[in-house]
Amino acid sequence: MPHIALPPRKPGMIALAAYRPDVYSHLGALADLLLHQEHPNSTLSLGERELIATRISFLNSCKYCHTAHGNIAAAHLHSSALVDDVKAQDLEDSEGLSSKMKELLRIAGLVQKGGKEVSAESV
Repeated sequence: MPHIALPPRKPGMIALAAYRPDVYSHLGALADLLLHQEHPNSTLSLGERELIATRISFLNSCKYCHTAHGNIAAAHLHSSALVDDVKAQDLEDSEGLSSKMKELLRIAGLVQKGGKEVSAESV
């Protein structure tokens, strides 16, 4: 849910690129770093990172973004069922998600609601 007026018919980051190309260049580079580049100390695969992006995009009600991230995740993980699971409201029912991923997706969902949702008690 955008908090600024964005150009109509331009989904997700595409709207930001049209609205503020200077800002998009930095956020696009950050998204690329977080989602697509290998990190030697990361315990998350590229597919798992895309699953998190899929979940957040789904919670943000951005069909374009959750479809794009979901397709990338499915390609990396060779499973469209996992993508369907992260779009489900109850992640606990997913047999294909590890307990680690379920917890990361839960925390990501709290962050999506707002930073104040994340506390020592909630994590």
